[in-house]
Amino acid sequence: MTDFGLSDKLIPLLKAYVIPLAIAVAGIILVVLLLRQLRQIWLAGKVRKACNVEVPKGIRIGRSRDAEDIGNFTLRFPYWQFPKKDGTADQRRSNNKINKPKSVLEVVGFSFKSKNPLTLYDFVLEMRHHGNAIGYSGMESFKRQRVIQRVKVRQRATSIQAIVDSFSSHPTDFEPFCADLYRRYGYRVSVTPPTNDGGFDLKLTKDDLTYIAECKCFDPNHHIGRPLLQKLVGANKTQQVQGLIFITTSSYSAQAITYARECNIQLVDGNTLVTMCQKVWGNALPQQAVNPSAFELTKDELLAQIPEDMQYRFV
Repeated sequence: MTDFGLSDKLIPLLKAYVIPLAIAVAGIILVVLLLRQLRQIWLAGKVRKACNVEVPKGIRIGRSRDAEDIGNFTLRFPYWQFPKKDGTADQRRSNNKINKPKSVLEVVGFSFKSKNPLTLYDFVLEMRHHGNAIGYSGMESFKRQRVIQRVKVRQRATSIQAIVDSFSSHPTDFEPFCADLYRRYGYRVSVTPPTNDGGFDLKLTKDDLTYIAECKCFDPNHHIGRPLLQKLVGANKTQQVQGLIFITTSSYSAQAITYARECNIQLVDGNTLVTMCQKVWGNALPQQAVNPSAFELTKDELLAQIPEDMQYRFV
């Protein structure tokens, strides 16, 4: 039998104590949330006055004890709790989830935090644009080293051997070097990934024509043979572009030259490469200052740090 007597005692108790308590707790929570929002509005006004910028949505403002003249920031990227080797989600785990560590900027007594590293980095660039000094992040420092190294390589590109020596410890940097060179000749150039490149290193476009190019940094005494050119022709069966280019620091065998004429492949040997470099970068150029904008991270560089299967969430 149902104990109606007990129910009759509980209902008045709920009405008298539990329900009012729940309403009071909900009211306190709403007040706390309102106060937090009002504090964000107040801090945004302080930031606007101190830094001359608007804080975008998705960034939480706080106070920082770090009041150094030069700000600093750390970019942190989301990741799967259970990833595969390539960083994407391990589909075998039903309880997999995305972890979103906060990226942090601290400058002039304020702290800014966001779970979206792209949002925070855009804000960093906006702060710098309005004259707020912010130091380089780890990624920017690494890019700065690479950019400066590329400038030094250009300045040393006065002989074939000098070019070869420049890439002896980092052979894969030869492809971006060639990409920079052809950009100076008016091409739009993209560099394929170091692995699974599809049989070519560069994709170039100019005057509504598209080309693919293979780049090989070999010893000047080496001779490129026909087989390497055939691989480039094979890659074009998929790409179907209008032109093929083979770029090397060495030279070509007679068979390779004949084959290139038959297949209309542009051959760039070591001597031609040096001449091209001298035309756009000069001969033994003095050390030149690099524009700091060259160290800025691109959207693609930032997205590359995020697993491919969650990138759409941050675009």
